[in-house]
Amino acid sequence: EHGSVEGRHTGPKCIVLDVGANVGACTLLFARQGHRVIAVEPEPSNLMLLRASLDLPQRAADSFGHVSVAAVAADESTGSVQIGRDLANAGNSDIAAKPQPGVVFSTVPTSP
Repeated sequence: EHGSVEGRHTGPKCIVLDVGANVGACTLLFARQGHRVIAVEPEPSNLMLLRASLDLPQRAADSFGHVSVAAVAADESTGSVQIGRDLANAGNSDIAAKPQPGVVFSTVPTSP
């Protein structure tokens, strides 16, 4: 079974890099299609939900066993960065977020 993303063909042995995987909607889609997926997600709440999704019971044929999770923010060097999460919009995490009501910050590791 093959799929496509924005008109690009994905063959049977693709490696998919999901940078900013959030809670894993695309990660799970590509894993279900049999692709190996590397999900990059640094935000702690999203990371927890992504891992919970991967732990859901699956039929053997629909396993999410081809997923690796990188709990880091992609950057030019190894270190750490502050990431802000908007509590009113779970999909809105930003390393450029400014302190304001409703935004919580976490220090997350970075890796090239």
